[in-house]
This record gives sequence, structure tokens and C-alpha cells, in this order.
Amino acid sequence: MAWKKVISGEHLKELIDASEQSPVVIFKHSPRCPISSLALSRFDSTFQSMDYYLLDVVSQRDLSQNVAASLGVTHESPQLLVLSKKQCIHHSSHLGISSKEVELAIRQLENN
Repeated sequence: MAWKKVISGEHLKELIDASEQSPVVIFKHSPRCPISSLALSRFDSTFQSMDYYLLDVVSQRDLSQNVAASLGVTHESPQLLVLSKKQCIHHSSHLGISSKEVELAIRQLENN
């Protein structure tokens, strides 16, 4: 799976706006944390039409905090967020992160 990088506050705003049209996934990753690396390596989604973004919480600490503030979700690391209609519709952290949970959240969107 190819992860794109969240590069700036403006880029984050664009991603939130883009979630109005289709879901966006953001993975808040710490390269210093073995649990974060494990969660990232286990994540493999079948929804290839979605965009998946990676945010390094070590090198982009302020941006990571901006995600929490912008979406009203308490900061955790590692953390996976699914955005739709400019809101966080699903979030999980640590070993609770799974592609199956993302798929369930997306399917629920499709059924509403």
C-alpha cells in the first residue's frame, strides 16, 4: 500500500475538504515506536480507490496536534483516522488499528 505524506497545515485543510467528496484515511505514525511500526505494517486495505496519508508525529508534532484540534479527536500515536464529510467518522489507536475496522466504517457510509 502506498501512503502519501501530509506535508503542511494547508495540505491538512485540503484533505479535510476533500473528504467531502470521498473518504480520506490519515495514519499518525511515530517512527520511534515499535507498536506504531507494527500497526502500520499490519494495515492493508482493500479500498484502493481511497487516499491514504501518513503523518510523522515526531517530525511534524505541531501538525499532528493540528489534526487533533481540527477534527476534535484526542491525539494518540499511533492513530488511524477516517474522514468523511469533513468529520472524523472512525478513529482507532495502537493495536486496535485494523483495515477491517476501516472497511466497516466505509461500508456503513455506503449504506447510509
